[in-house]
Amino acid sequence: MRRTLERRIRQWRALEGPTQEVFFPQEHQPGVRGLSDFTDMSKLCVTIGGAPFGHRLYHFVLAFSRWEYANVVEGGREFRGSRSGIAERAMAGGRLSP
Repeated sequence: MRRTLERRIRQWRALEGPTQEVFFPQEHQPGVRGLSDFTDMSKLCVTIGGAPFGHRLYHFVLAFSRWEYANVVEGGREFRGSRSGIAERAMAGGRLSP
């Protein structure tokens, strides 16, 4: 009888009791996920020789190890910048030889 009562109280608390925090843990596996993005740096108003320097910052991070790499990309050529950034990032991380 006691176990039945305890089970019913647990069920009632789960359905009608106070709200509980929902948590979805993220487990990053080594070498599986890399995050990559561009940041427009025009708001910084960087000038070189008095001329505005339009550039973006390419940023890459490995989710598991938190290893990060950043590269300055001139102009607005994202794909070209990401391609060169990926190659430089891989060399910096020791994956490719120059």
